[in-house]
Amino acid sequence: HFGVLSGPRSGEWKSPLEEKSVQWPEGVTAIDGKACQFRLKQLENHLQGMDFSMPATTKKGDANGEDTIEPSIAGISFVLKNADGSEWFKPKSGGNASARFTSTGRFKGEWAQIADKIVEQEVTWDCMSLKRRYENCLEFVDEWEKQSEGMTMRKMRSWNTLVHVDSSKAVWSRMPSMPVFEVPDDDDIKASKEGFWSWIFVWQRFSFQRLLTWERNTCTQPRMLAGTTNQITLRMAELWKAHPRCRMWIRWTLATMGRGGSAGQQIRDEILVIMHAHDIKEIHGTYYEQWHQKLHNNTTPE
Repeated sequence: HFGVLSGPRSGEWKSPLEEKSVQWPEGVTAIDGKACQFRLKQLENHLQGMDFSMPATTKKGDANGEDTIEPSIAGISFVLKNADGSEWFKPKSGGNASARFTSTGRFKGEWAQIADKIVEQEVTWDCMSLKRRYENCLEFVDEWEKQSEGMTMRKMRSWNTLVHVDSSKAVWSRMPSMPVFEVPDDDDIKASKEGFWSWIFVWQRFSFQRLLTWERNTCTQPRMLAGTTNQITLRMAELWKAHPRCRMWIRWTLATMGRGGSAGQQIRDEILVIMHAHDIKEIHGTYYEQWHQKLHNNTTPE
């Protein structure tokens, strides 16, 4: 079940049969004005798929750029189902799968794959939330650490080697083993690290400024959001210890996130106690209901 993407960064469908330049295989049938269906054919190596062809044009690059080949369609978006239609298969994002053929508007630097993933999930995913954004960020930084230095290059194992806590006086003191010096890197390695973290920081900064949606077709429980926030802030602190060269970027990124903790559900329950004590009903769209939702879901500092 598929449709043609209307633009390089768009998730909107249009009917494949309107694209006269594309040679679709026999058996493609229109379902409505935007979607078609096709029974997958047996390919080589026990694979099933759809084989089609399209024309493309070559666009000249600038003085320092390479020529690019642009196909006639930006890409296709699709979902799969079994033969009788009783079960549908989608990506873990809950939205449609997509295959984009054009490179127009795409970042072409070293971390283009990360940039594409960020743009894809923020623009095309049907379901998105602040919790899921944090979870995706955790995946990206774990992948980056494995690629850049590897897990064996971690400088310290736990916070116990960094600070000493006097619980009786609630005093934190820095241990002398704290690595206050920077590990020398080659210029290329430094630029690579800064390139990655600049994407992560800008992404989270946009979220902090409400330029990215916090809840789209989802309903995140406060305790789950608080737990994920706690997880990502601890991970950022851990990375700050392990990668001295990236500390500025990590600190900036950390400043866009909440403290986390385990009181997310408790905050919600206590707000409800206050509302019920004053006979304030939980009616959607009212000021008090909006205030209630804002407080127990908003763990990002303002």
